[in-house]
Amino acid sequence: MGEVMFGGDGKRHRRPKPRIAVLSVLLAATLVLPLAAQDRQAMLRALQGGDDFRVRVQAAFAIGNTRDASLRPALERALRDRNPAVRAAAAAALGRLGDPAAARALRRATRDSSNAVRMQAQRSLRTLRTRATRSAPAALPRQTRQGGGFYPAVSVVPTADRIPWPRIRYVVVLGSMSNRTRFRGPFEEQLRNEVHGALRLLRGVAVFPSDNLSREHEREIRRRRLPKLRIDGTLTKIQPRRRRGELSVRAEVNLMLLDDGNIRGMMSGAATGTEPPRANRREQTARLASQALSGAVRSAVSSAPTALARAARH
Repeated sequence: MGEVMFGGDGKRHRRPKPRIAVLSVLLAATLVLPLAAQDRQAMLRALQGGDDFRVRVQAAFAIGNTRDASLRPALERALRDRNPAVRAAAAAALGRLGDPAAARALRRATRDSSNAVRMQAQRSLRTLRTRATRSAPAALPRQTRQGGGFYPAVSVVPTADRIPWPRIRYVVVLGSMSNRTRFRGPFEEQLRNEVHGALRLLRGVAVFPSDNLSREHEREIRRRRLPKLRIDGTLTKIQPRRRRGELSVRAEVNLMLLDDGNIRGMMSGAATGTEPPRANRREQTARLASQALSGAVRSAVSSAPTALARAARH
């Protein structure tokens, strides 16, 4: 199970900013295909101007996965982003990008105010030093396959409502979303929205909010013989904890892949949001739970390329 840890919403407040816990937001990097020029421009726009910090985080990861050294300056600028989660993602992406010229910017990031950013910058510096002793990695092939399965590339901007069927490899419909915790709130709705949004960031995947597809969509699926999978989601844990002057809330989710009622795969993720305790503990706990749920879904969906490929082979 993947895990991410983060804190705060990246907005400016008069009160002290939340301290960021160790950021494993660094989801296991998805294998990506070379991106077209317009996709690279979309990634850069999302990284530089995305209003939602989560979009900027995804953009940083996607840029790192391109292995294109010409995009290094954009990631170096993201090391100065107002949100520590984005700065940590940029530090991780620079390590994955593999350009030794990023070392100077990463050394500066080791003095960042966020412990998570400092740790990730140090980790990426070690990665660059290790790679410096080896030959440069080869470019990814135009068609990337492993074990017969297609790995969708990460896309930062969701596709338009008109589905690009020639590029679709999987069809995913959202099934039931349940909250198995003792905490009440709009978590089921958020779980559905988060899963839908995270899946739409995968290239090669057409996502539908329910199994009530139009005749045109069903006809295209049959004609192209596309695998059609259902995802059921469960929020299995929301666990608040207070210690050492911090309030943390951990969320865990399970996403189940089904085909005609048969289980074809499972994706799990966890996240923990941490802040100094505030006066309104109930409101703070709810906010941290919502943030942790968002991170847990992104963590789980990071394994979707592999899970979808395996499920489609059944």
